[in-house]
Amino acid sequence: MQKHQLFINERFILDEDLHTLKDTKTGTTTRLELRLLLLMSLLAKRKGEVVSREQLINDIWNNYGGAEEGLNQAISSLRKLLGDIDKKLIETVPKKGYRLNAEVSEGGKSGKPVLSYLMLVIALLLLVWIASMLFNKAENKSSFEPNGAEIDTTYQKKELDSIRKKDSIQNTKGL
Repeated sequence: MQKHQLFINERFILDEDLHTLKDTKTGTTTRLELRLLLLMSLLAKRKGEVVSREQLINDIWNNYGGAEEGLNQAISSLRKLLGDIDKKLIETVPKKGYRLNAEVSEGGKSGKPVLSYLMLVIALLLLVWIASMLFNKAENKSSFEPNGAEIDTTYQKKELDSIRKKDSIQNTKGL
């Protein structure tokens, strides 16, 4: 899937594939209905230019009868999402249309740093896991036994019993 994202003022990400507008400052992601997405996308791609109301109504609302009111509501909704209280980001140009006053950059590369970071984290976790496995293996090995040798506890018990027996015989002779 190809990513079509527009970065607005290095704060908002308009994802045309997912129909979302993400505020990277607050972490809020809002799903946009199609007309809001088209309006935001058109204004962003023509940043700094005045886009006429007629063109917006024609391109987005297909000259629908209630398009005038729909455009007004859509502009209002986008201003709220962008925190454009003073109406300077989406500027109304009287008797002409609207202009987006923002820095806009296109990207499909935005996922790459995240993917690189994710791969780095996975690689580090894998290295830590391998190191812990090697450390545990080394810790569990007896340092005094050759590889493959097992401790013969039966022999050690007999040897200990024999030493105790000798000590008890010597102690009884000494009494």
